[in-house]
Amino acid sequence: MPDPDRVAYRVQDRVATVTLSRPSKLNAMDRQTFAELQRAAGRAAEDPEVGAVVVTGAGRAFSSGLDLAEFAGMAQLDRAEEVVGELQRAISAFDLLPKPVVAAVNGLAVGGGLQLAIACDLRVAAASAVFASWEMRWAIVPDLGGTERLPRLIGLGRAKELVFTGRQLNAHEAERIGLVNRVVPDDELAQAATDLAAGLASGPTLALGMAKQLLNEAFDRRVSEGLTAARRAQRLTLASADHAEARTAFVERRPPRFTGR
Repeated sequence: MPDPDRVAYRVQDRVATVTLSRPSKLNAMDRQTFAELQRAAGRAAEDPEVGAVVVTGAGRAFSSGLDLAEFAGMAQLDRAEEVVGELQRAISAFDLLPKPVVAAVNGLAVGGGLQLAIACDLRVAAASAVFASWEMRWAIVPDLGGTERLPRLIGLGRAKELVFTGRQLNAHEAERIGLVNRVVPDDELAQAATDLAAGLASGPTLALGMAKQLLNEAFDRRVSEGLTAARRAQRLTLASADHAEARTAFVERRPPRFTGR
């Protein structure tokens, strides 16, 4: 009998919800989980009926990180780099997805779970959420994007502190340093994240996707190169149906009705 699905996927009102579904293991991620996460990101990217994505965890945790029972064998090194590349591609699929992605962080987001959360564009945290980079407990580095995305998000000094020490942050401190965008009561998390994603899903999908790409690449190039990329993107957005609708709605003094085209 095949293993049960590790990731649930559903679409409602232009929002795809991707849920890590191993609550008995605090949503620890094995290779099957990573493969299903990557497939879910691909489905959302390709579906014209999806305008935004929510990533969350079932039960008491967003994710407690990698499933150590499976990955302990990586110490043998023979295929370690290949496997890490596979896991990196799964996490990066949400960063590269050309639509906004909101992490709804419930409970633990540690180790690989933290790295998944910061690969999303925005993070809404339950008041009980806990964040930590735990890799140093195992004398390894945060190799799923943590060393790249964390300093971009919270600054180099804070990122070094969290990676070096493994110190836990509660939701409010995470908000204070910019790790999360918003903290809400636990029982309001799902609705708050869905509402945020729904608002983005009703927006101009093409322009949002291009803005996401430009922002993601901002740290990797000179300002002049970024301005050139922005000019090229703007040519496409100016020709879009959504831009024409925005102009018409302004003249007619009504809210725009975007179609994502």
